[in-house]
Amino acid sequence: MDLINYNHPTVLHAIGMIALNPVVWNAIAQVEYRSNLISMLFCKRKKIAIIASAILILVLNITRGYCFQEAMNSQPKFETANIFIDFIAWLSILLGQFFVLTSYYKLGFYATFLGDYFGIFIHNEPIVTFPFSICADPMYWGSSLTFFGYALWQRSPIGIMLTAWVAVVYFMAILVETRMLYEIYSKKAQ
Repeated sequence: MDLINYNHPTVLHAIGMIALNPVVWNAIAQVEYRSNLISMLFCKRKKIAIIASAILILVLNITRGYCFQEAMNSQPKFETANIFIDFIAWLSILLGQFFVLTSYYKLGFYATFLGDYFGIFIHNEPIVTFPFSICADPMYWGSSLTFFGYALWQRSPIGIMLTAWVAVVYFMAILVETRMLYEIYSKKAQ
């Protein structure tokens, strides 16, 4: 642990990209909800605007994953072979991806990628059935579990620490998004 260089450029890039992702998608959501600016840029074609936003979000996610991997590659790792750690790592990855994929299935493309903020409501109210009945934000926590499992599988102390940063950033994003979604759905109900 003493050999970890927290100021290494790859670690700083990963920290920045982890924070940037939810800031960007929440900025897109806020701008669209408050002004319809994003959909106006696409000639008021809301579904096209959502697709463009989704592409940006996915590119940022890929970049974040790359930065996360580069940070782990640049730092020391535990040199242990342990089947129990491997089991926990793969269980975490599988459970995390299960939550991410079932959330996506339940929400659908447009709701996953900010459709509510664009005024496209696939659902009449926030979803509370599985996997949302297990936890309110299964996509975020599933993603965090996936990062944790991957860092554990790689035996990467910096990966585990960056996963904690992912969880903190996601928690802050949840606070913003939950308030906004309830505002959107209460206005829709009126």
